[in-house]
Amino acid sequence: MPTNATVHISIANAPVSNAHYPLNDETGTKVTDISGKGFDGIAFNGTWTTGQNEGAMEFNGSTTSVY
Repeated sequence: MPTNATVHISIANAPVSNAHYPLNDETGTKVTDISGKGFDGIAFNGTWTTGQNEGAMEFNGSTTSVY
């Protein structure tokens, strides 16, 4: 299983789509935008797991998404 991944996320209807999701929230469905612009997202069908430094979102390869 890969230990690193790049995730590109589009934000529909956002005036500026510059969000930064480290995907290290560790619990719940909220993914926090740390850009300071407040574009927090919601994770569906993902699993929180242990990352290299903090928590990490594990994507299942087919139905995991962030909105």
